[in-house]
Formats: sequence, structure tokens, C-alpha cells
Amino acid sequence: MLRRPGRRRVLRPIMRSTRPRVHDLHMRLLGVDLASQPKNTSVAVLDGTTLVLLAGEADDDAIVDLASDCAVVGIDAPLGWPDAFIDVVTAHHRGESPPPATPKDLQLRRTDHIVA
Repeated sequence: MLRRPGRRRVLRPIMRSTRPRVHDLHMRLLGVDLASQPKNTSVAVLDGTTLVLLAGEADDDAIVDLASDCAVVGIDAPLGWPDAFIDVVTAHHRGESPPPATPKDLQLRRTDHIVA
């Protein structure tokens, strides 16, 4: 910020009130519960406080189309792989036999086992 010498900096408030204004309630929002496969990916669209769409099996094109009409997009995406999956991939990369693991071990992270 440029200032003239001797002038104090004036901070502008980011938000003037914590009470929502009427126009704030009409914002269109997209929420995406992202999974590795479209069949497990779900989307929800809110128009203000009204749920206007709740759908599963959302592919990339559907998400992009919905996002283009929304002011805000929130994405819930897993940012890690299950430890057993990493162990199997690492063993394969090294040319070793993979450690024993069930399909569930390869799909779900530790937090998924606890939450589910």
C-alpha cells in the first residue's frame, strides 16, 4: 500500500457485520464428496439455504458443469493412501512379494476404519 509520508495507515474492515445480508443468502454453492471413482462421488448444490440437487455417481464433466454455475465450490477429497496399499505398491516396485492384505485394507485408510 502506498502512503504519503506522515499519514497513518487506515485499515478497512474485511466484514462490517456478522449478520448475513439478504443477498448473501442467495449464493449458489456446490459441495463435492470426491472419490477415486465416479460411482462413489456425490454432489450437492445449495441455492442460498435450499438444497436444489443431491446426486451420486458424479463424473468429472458433471462436476465441472455444476461448478460453472456456482459462486463457491467445496471439495472433500482424500489426500492419502491406506498404509497397506502403499506397502503393496512399494513391494511391487522392489520386485518383492506383496505383504498379505485384504481388499478392505487396500481401500480404507486407518481413519476410514474408525469413522465407518
